[in-house]
Amino acid sequence: LHDWVVFDWSLAIIVLVILVRTALHPVTRYSQIQMARVTKGMASIKPELEALQKRYAGDPKKMQSEQMRLYREKGINPVGCVGGMLPTFAQMPIWMALYAVLYFAFPLRHQAPFFGVFQSFGDWAFLADLSAQDNFIRFAEPLNLFLFNLSSINLLPILMGIVFWFQQQYMTPPTPNMSEEQIAQQKMMKWMMVLMFPIMMYVVPSGLTLYILTSTCIGIVEGRIIKKQVDAMDLTVKPSQKKKKDFLGRMYEEAMKRAEQRQQQQNRK
Repeated sequence: LHDWVVFDWSLAIIVLVILVRTALHPVTRYSQIQMARVTKGMASIKPELEALQKRYAGDPKKMQSEQMRLYREKGINPVGCVGGMLPTFAQMPIWMALYAVLYFAFPLRHQAPFFGVFQSFGDWAFLADLSAQDNFIRFAEPLNLFLFNLSSINLLPILMGIVFWFQQQYMTPPTPNMSEEQIAQQKMMKWMMVLMFPIMMYVVPSGLTLYILTSTCIGIVEGRIIKKQVDAMDLTVKPSQKKKKDFLGRMYEEAMKRAEQRQQQQNRK
């Protein structure tokens, strides 16, 4: 991409993001449809789940068994939302490879991205080297923060945190049938991702941060497009769909069956 198409390392990374996101679009679309189907299905049976929770409040094993029966009858796979992580897992090998390349590939050392446009402003150190931090504002003396020395204010990780917050705030679908404690835990996990991930990425090569930031921005646009398509779909579970289970659904049902068998064996003893 650099040598024959765009002739710039940062543009090559952005084009790489576009190619990867395009290749993963079917997986992303499938995962969002599955998440929307599970969310709608769980919302439709929320009164029945609440009734089961009240009826078997003192018998959690029986309540779990009855919930599994209800899921089976309604054709709902409660672990279908796990598929929403597939696009992220699929990109992890790219992240690790890019991380290694930016550290060890000598052609990328001291190469200013975007044809060195930022260096035209008084030899600005911002994004002067894709294999180093972006150095938006460089300090005269590094600050000792115990875990690492802070030598500059880096802009890309801060932008990443803002984009993550926007994604969590406006793109994450609500999950029905959650207790107040579960809602609080979900909020805490969202804030951990918004805060901890940019902190972990703060001192990594700016080329890797550029990749993840670009991928997240494209993912938000892609997610909005897919959401419009999903909203126009009929996600109601039909009788013919109840007999058909995906891989996660079969795993969940098998695990529940084994748990029921173990409970029956313990009761006989």
